[in-house]
Amino acid sequence: MAKISKNKANWLTEALNNFGLNKSKAREQVCQEIYLQKGIFSAKQVVERTRLGKVSVYRNLELLEKLNLIRPAITVRGQRFYEKNNDENHHHHIICTKCLKTSCIDCNEPKITSEEKYKNINHLLIFTGTCNTCAKSD
Repeated sequence: MAKISKNKANWLTEALNNFGLNKSKAREQVCQEIYLQKGIFSAKQVVERTRLGKVSVYRNLELLEKLNLIRPAITVRGQRFYEKNNDENHHHHIICTKCLKTSCIDCNEPKITSEEKYKNINHLLIFTGTCNTCAKSD
């Protein structure tokens, strides 16, 4: 992953600049929308919030995933959800299986040291359940 300054407002845009990629209005809108996300997000949500075409959003999400700036988190009912891959605030997610509302859960994972002979260690844990709003409507 490219070296990214933590003091920049939108680290995604900076990372794309570091990779030498051209800026486009659509790419900037997608990056801004992802930057504003507090949890996981889907392509459908990005399309709805940016009002860009599906092809443009999917193409940009594919690029950001290829560059390891976002990563797939979970697929629910055929809808793929992503999360930012900026190494800030390691956390997990809980997602409502009815309305797809998501919340973040802090993670206090043990630190694995380099002496354990592993590099680039990652893990992903997703909880699913029914949120209070959906549970009340049952």
